[in-house]
Amino acid sequence: MKRFAPLEELAPLSRAAAGASTSAAEPTDGMRLQRALVALLSTREVLVLQCVLVAMHQFVQLESHLQAFGQLGCAEMLLRILTDYEPTFKAHAAELIELLLSERTFLLDVVLHDGTAAILSALPSDDPNVQLPLLRTLERMIGHGECGKEIRQIGGINVLMNVLSAPYLAPRVAIAICSVLTAIALDDEGALQIRKANGVYQLGQLLLQCAPPEAANIGAPTTAGSGRAAAVSCASADARISPSTAAAAPAADAADVSRIAEGGEPSPELLAAHAFRALRILFSTERNRKIFQRLFPPVLFAAFIDLGHYVNSLACYAPLAQQLFRLTAEMRVRMQEALADINVIKGPASHKVKDYAVQELLGRGAFGSVYQVKKDTGETLFAMKELPLDAVAEMQPQQPSGAQQPVSYLKREVKILSTLQHPNIIRYFESFQQGKSLYIVMELVEGATLLDHLNSLAEKGQTMPEARIWSIFTQMCLALRYIHKEKHVVHRDLTPSNVMITAEGVVKLADFGLAKQRMGTNSVMDSVVGTVLYQCPEIIQHETYGEKADIWSLGCILYQTAMLRPPFEGSNPLVVATNIVEGNYKPISGPFEPLLVDVVSKLLSVDPQLHKILFICELPPSMEGALSAERLAIEKYKRELFSHRNHHRGRNLKVELHKVVSGSQETIDLAFRSSAADVQRISYEAMQQYIEQVLEVTGYYALGATSGANLPPVPPPSTT
Repeated sequence: MKRFAPLEELAPLSRAAAGASTSAAEPTDGMRLQRALVALLSTREVLVLQCVLVAMHQFVQLESHLQAFGQLGCAEMLLRILTDYEPTFKAHAAELIELLLSERTFLLDVVLHDGTAAILSALPSDDPNVQLPLLRTLERMIGHGECGKEIRQIGGINVLMNVLSAPYLAPRVAIAICSVLTAIALDDEGALQIRKANGVYQLGQLLLQCAPPEAANIGAPTTAGSGRAAAVSCASADARISPSTAAAAPAADAADVSRIAEGGEPSPELLAAHAFRALRILFSTERNRKIFQRLFPPVLFAAFIDLGHYVNSLACYAPLAQQLFRLTAEMRVRMQEALADINVIKGPASHKVKDYAVQELLGRGAFGSVYQVKKDTGETLFAMKELPLDAVAEMQPQQPSGAQQPVSYLKREVKILSTLQHPNIIRYFESFQQGKSLYIVMELVEGATLLDHLNSLAEKGQTMPEARIWSIFTQMCLALRYIHKEKHVVHRDLTPSNVMITAEGVVKLADFGLAKQRMGTNSVMDSVVGTVLYQCPEIIQHETYGEKADIWSLGCILYQTAMLRPPFEGSNPLVVATNIVEGNYKPISGPFEPLLVDVVSKLLSVDPQLHKILFICELPPSMEGALSAERLAIEKYKRELFSHRNHHRGRNLKVELHKVVSGSQETIDLAFRSSAADVQRISYEAMQQYIEQVLEVTGYYALGATSGANLPPVPPPSTT
């Protein structure tokens, strides 16, 4: 390697750097100096390298030099310095990377040389001078291309959470982390991962640390009205951003900051405003809202909600910070307790049941609670339903002698769930009894209920696109055809709150607690169960019924997805029941095709012959067309799986097929890329579900029942 003489080489460079801020050098000299500085980045002389970094920092203050350095390929060497050298050098390299990032060529070079991973690995530092430019760099990278997705995929959110939870964190660094989290949360999947990584808890703790206990009760009490007035003002201003415009949104509003902060150091109000902004963007994602229900005192929560979604201006969050500082000691204690409940690491919900670690309370119902759990032997997350036997016995109405007892009632639910294996039905894994509770371990569906989606649309004054209505309806038809015709099961409590929708738009029927298995294809039932708004006339009139109960509920749900309200309404349950029996509902109105109106009229008809799932499946647009995305994903995977390049990549066909058949949680590594459908980052389990959906539509399962139903299972791949 060539050795450089520090004094001889640095003399002209230092003189040039000193004058760089006042006047640009001659083009020829400037180009020569730029190339010399970039070449010197690879030197092993510590003094030379330090001087070069300082000189480059002076040069890039001028736009002409900034563009030139950005195109000279120095990204790889700066990233190496960031990774391998001491904090002083890391700080210089981090500042240069931040400045040069405005040059697109440099940005692409950073991405090409795994710059995202290098930046994240350098973040856990004790030096704010290293952390701050790196965090600002991450924030800028998120708005360009696939950088935001890469940060999520390589564990960047967990890195940010670890830095944020450090016992001694500079306020400036905390503010920068909040800004990065805000940028990540503009994407729904990013917001979901932040919540799962304990982000809401960490940001909530940051809020409490901003307002010391002695700050409570200082000043006049803040009313809900004052906070709401500020929120409404912000919501109506041009301060709102959206995921589609995130790249164009400024990282921070300097004018807003000046109103909140005084002096050179960030004030507690400024830090609280940044934390509130990150939390409010997280709350804007539908799937995250439940966790906020008990987080803030009512007055503060009302102002928090009224602020509106995707508001970027920090000035809009100043009233929230002021209200936070005026919380009473009792309110602070309650907020701390609420945070402890959602802490997935140390909260009271973090106990063990059998060999499952309970992480988070997902919700409570009439018969029990649902938790997010993780098995000790793996990283896969599950949903675990806890059903206290005593509570169920108290909640059940008085039963005649000989009726099923609570234990039998719960065992029936378990028995039914264990027989259901369909891509549009939540999967059941196991059940066990411990103490005075029965536990059911099920598939964890990261999504929101259909009711949540419909309520959100109603709040925004929007309607669901008809194509999406048909997609949801089609998947529900597939699930009902499966449980009615193959398993002879009637759900009996089909409502929008029992229909889950994943981030990918996959529908999952849930809560079979009221389901009952029919002993024969023509058997009927006579018990009164379900939710009144979605009950069929036969149940209302205490008549026998069969699968028609689910078909009627399906019609009610289809109507509600279009009109955002149930078809049968009234001032009291008696009026609702009368409208159901008489079939009185307002006709569908709006820009919908006649087919939708016709399907609803058939589903809500009093003619029982129209309430057959096989007949209903013929009504919507072609299910084959609705599954075109799934077919496309399968074809892309086949093309990748059988391509010649996989021979060189060492991909084992038997191993790949076994992962698909077994429903592995691993992510399929597809080299084939396409912007038309984001199928390059799906799991083997998702691919299995795609295949099952297509087979269901093409009638494969119906044929297999008579011809190939007894095929042996696929053996695991050989390890040799």
